[in-house]
Amino acid sequence: MGNLLVYSGIVTKIRAMQSNLLKPAQYEELAALSSVAEVVSYLKDIPSYRDFLEDIDETLMHRGDIEKILTLSLYRDYSKLYQFSGLKQRRFLSVSNALLSINFFWVP
Repeated sequence: MGNLLVYSGIVTKIRAMQSNLLKPAQYEELAALSSVAEVVSYLKDIPSYRDFLEDIDETLMHRGDIEKILTLSLYRDYSKLYQFSGLKQRRFLSVSNALLSINFFWVP
């Protein structure tokens, strides 16, 4: 029972954060857009990206710029989980983050 209580808080946090993820239909809508400016404009209307994009002029954005901003969004979400978690969970998150960083940035 102890393990259940240890992880129930973080599981609840993750489930709440999942509600902010893009839905399959939204991915299809994004894929149908024809320019970076349209993508940025679309993402500005989504609450989980609004903070990162609200002060940005979409006409000046390059694809690489938006990728950097979206990566920052991932790290913000990771930070939220890390700050919410206990010591045992933080150890797991630290190892997972190291592995993710290796896989994310390593190009064969």
